[in-house]
Amino acid sequence: MQFKHIIFIGIGIVLGVSGKAILERISPEKAGLSTPNSIWCSEDAGTFSCSMHTTVSLTEPGLCPICGMELVDKKINPNFNPDLIPLAQGEFEQLQIRTERVAKGKGESGTLHLSGRLELDQSRIFRQVCHLPGLIEKLFISREGMVVRKGQAIASIYSKELIAALETYHLNKHAESLTRSALNNLRAWKIPDSYFESVDMESDYYQAVPVYSDFDGVVLKKLAVEGEYATNSHMGHPTVLYEVADLSEIWAVLDVYEADLHKIKEGAVVELSLPAFPGEIWLGSVSKIGDQLEMQNQTISVRIIVPNPGNRLKPGMLTEASLYLSPPEDDLIYIPKSAVLWTGKRSVVYKRITTYDRPVFSYCEVQTGRDLGDWIEIISGLTVGEEIVSQGAFGLDAEAQLQGRRSMMNNPDVNNEAGDFMIANQ
Repeated sequence: MQFKHIIFIGIGIVLGVSGKAILERISPEKAGLSTPNSIWCSEDAGTFSCSMHTTVSLTEPGLCPICGMELVDKKINPNFNPDLIPLAQGEFEQLQIRTERVAKGKGESGTLHLSGRLELDQSRIFRQVCHLPGLIEKLFISREGMVVRKGQAIASIYSKELIAALETYHLNKHAESLTRSALNNLRAWKIPDSYFESVDMESDYYQAVPVYSDFDGVVLKKLAVEGEYATNSHMGHPTVLYEVADLSEIWAVLDVYEADLHKIKEGAVVELSLPAFPGEIWLGSVSKIGDQLEMQNQTISVRIIVPNPGNRLKPGMLTEASLYLSPPEDDLIYIPKSAVLWTGKRSVVYKRITTYDRPVFSYCEVQTGRDLGDWIEIISGLTVGEEIVSQGAFGLDAEAQLQGRRSMMNNPDVNNEAGDFMIANQ
């Protein structure tokens, strides 16, 4: 019986020594392997591991000491890097990810397409008044929409005041003060000096005299009628004969969303196209940006001055406009705002790693600068030529969280900082 105990003890010693040797052979510490946390190595670690036993980490290629499978290089296998998010092609398509290259000065380039309507230039609407008091015998402009030219006869007036002034002028030439007063009245009534001497005091001085237009334009409103007694400015409120609009320039009033307003500068050139003139392009320039937001549509009116030779453009016509945006003068990096995820003080962008033969992305923190509406300035964190996720970043971040990889909510650096803070304040 004692002999059996001795045998069992001997067998136990042999098994213990053998087990220790085996454990030393496969133990990560004895075999030069890292701890389980070493699988979260950087892309440049250059070590080899087993797909089945991730605690194995050797410096040279070979077979797994546990299962005998061929080791894989962590550097080329994103499954071992927590900063990388590998996706199957199906996952990539399902997340609807779109990417683009980082470039300088891209934030203000491109074309802004707008729409609006033509309107009268309010600074070119004039009221044609009657400078001569008297009875309106004839209106030569019979309807609205007629074109008038400066110096054109637009009405005839029979004026007793004019007859009296002419009589004073011709019959009292020896009295300088009277003739001077008569001349001043005639000139205030816009009667040309030549009329003074040409009038025949024996026959035609008591006839109606023409009134001439002060403006070029199109008649908008006819405000006087024949047989009406017209007053001038010396008698209080002058009689308005017509309202005239000069259409040599016209306004295009465009609706601009507030998010695009920063892209528009006064003086910028705008191309206009109108359904009324297919295939034709009209050029204008931004003259004023509105002061008030239209709450219903969240738009602001922007006024464009458009030359209108031949008065072909008419108020009320619909128009489409193209504003070509120039790159900013500074040499900075701009990316679409949709590419940036914000969490607290951190701004996150996902970059595509193009060295892999499948979709692989990496977590990247950036420092942002000026907000330019749909674009945002990047101060640090990205370089020109890198490929970033411009659409689908939020879905990619959610996938990173599901895979247990670095993301907005799973950031070892921030978690460590939070842990250190809690320990320091306990």
